Amino acid sequence: FYSQFHIVIASTGKEEVNEVICKKVREAGRLCDNPLDRQGTDFILPIFVANDVLEIAITSYGASTQFAKEVLERVERILSDPKLLNLGKASSLLKPLVKSYVSDPKLRVKLYHEIYNDTKFRELAEKGDIEGAKSRAVEVIKNATQ
Repeated sequence: FYSQFHIVIASTGKEEVNEVICKKVREAGRLCDNPLDRQGTDFILPIFVANDVLEIAITSYGASTQFAKEVLERVERILSDPKLLNLGKASSLLKPLVKSYVSDPKLRVKLYHEIYNDTKFRELAEKGDIEGAKSRAVEVIKNATQ
């Protein structure tokens, strides 16, 4: 029966039953999650939040879903800050932009940090002026590569 599934969550509420299920699932070459036994699980199922810019997953390894949920709610409040979201959107353009101008990987890494921490870039990005932030990034790149 278990071989038809790639993963199985043994969530019966009874530790002994979960152990038996996971044993049989593994014998069938599949992965098993036992929420009552952190050591007896093959994977975790975090709770997560996602927006336009990032995705964050949190787990308490089954110890306290309520605590993990509270932490996630606090993270969600931080991520809902429009300035932070705008900065994230502008920052997501940096890698392809820098790569289009700079072939040296070491210099690219240096520039990612330099641009991200550039006061003008951050001000423009946080205001939501993504094109202005992009233009500022190009200025920084050109200044560094001349």
